[in-house]
Amino acid sequence: LEELEAHIEDEYNVIFKSKQSYYELFKEADISWKKSQKANPKKNSELVQKKRRNHSTARAMEVRDRVREASCSSDG
Repeated sequence: LEELEAHIEDEYNVIFKSKQSYYELFKEADISWKKSQKANPKKNSELVQKKRRNHSTARAMEVRDRVREASCSSDG
């Protein structure tokens, strides 16, 4: 944002009163003024792995139970 402000002031001798005017210029030019992040700062690798393990364990138990039900119903 500071670079855009400086460029407009240097090239056109214009200073907007509101930051919103600069944001609107970015929007019109289809340019994002926000910096991208390499990784989600809220991501907790340990928690993600724990959830994956829990999901895998639950899925394995579900399959095991279905196999048991199928074998019991065929024994009948």
